[in-house]
Amino acid sequence: MNRLRALLIAGSGALIWIRWQRIWDLLQAGDFSDRMAALAALAAPLVFALGRLPDRWKRARLDASAWVVLAILAAALLAPVLAPYDPTAQLDLANRRLLPPSPAHPLGTDLFSRDLLSRLLYGARLSLWIACFSVAIAVVVGTGVGLAAGYLGGTADALIMRLVDTALAIPRIFLLLVVLTLWEQGGIMTMVLVLGLTSWFGTSRLVRAEVLSLKQRDFVTAARALGIAPIAILLKHILPNALAPVIVTATLGVGQIVLTEAALSYLGVGVPPPHPSWGSMIADAQPFLPTHPWMAIVPGLALAGTVVAFSFFGESLQAKLDPRRR
Repeated sequence: MNRLRALLIAGSGALIWIRWQRIWDLLQAGDFSDRMAALAALAAPLVFALGRLPDRWKRARLDASAWVVLAILAAALLAPVLAPYDPTAQLDLANRRLLPPSPAHPLGTDLFSRDLLSRLLYGARLSLWIACFSVAIAVVVGTGVGLAAGYLGGTADALIMRLVDTALAIPRIFLLLVVLTLWEQGGIMTMVLVLGLTSWFGTSRLVRAEVLSLKQRDFVTAARALGIAPIAILLKHILPNALAPVIVTATLGVGQIVLTEAALSYLGVGVPPPHPSWGSMIADAQPFLPTHPWMAIVPGLALAGTVVAFSFFGESLQAKLDPRRR
């Protein structure tokens, strides 16, 4: 090891300087141990670089997924500018039904002569709007329940967590289908509320676990000793330190809600027509798969790409924010 150190000079950061002439001399005239040390010195930069690959891959994945998420959000926000037509307008039922992609209609038209590119962009806008508001509801409710259960402890904690476990045991898709079928006239806001109020259970468990750990810390004990009110301790001292898993859960939840909303729209109980939705676009294209496959492929790829992008972004954020995974 001493011989190896003598052959390397550690520079600033990740830079390693190698004593090339000394290594060459050892390879030419040194004994067996000298030659092994020289070979190890030559391999040191490669080993060092390979050891840093996981960190670079995490940073690259975070950057790439962030750019993809930003591009999706920009396309959704700029849908009124980017879309060439009204997504619900039936342009010409006699002559523009089921047109293939063309300069006038880059993705073609559907059975009702509606432009598919316009419906794709507005579908992204509506899906992300539903997902963001549903996730906001889930985060607020889940964080509040988790804070209360974790800080109160004892019987209150046990009762709240048993209720959460009971809710988790109910198949969510079945619950959504029943509620949305019974209140099918409620529209999009009903779906947002139902999705949000059935998505907070996991968030509450994560927040509770963080609170159980944080309330044993010295700064919380000191706050109690100073006579600070429990609600102030929760909001000013515990909540800011428990937000990291909430942010990750919210990011992952956007992709999950987008997928759930598309599934519900595909089954006919999600976004009501004629509003565009990726799920309803796939359902409308199903009879024409043999002759017009792009009608289903394009919204399917958009849906899959959005879910994967938000999943990668959430996992990369988790690796970035969680010190145990650095």
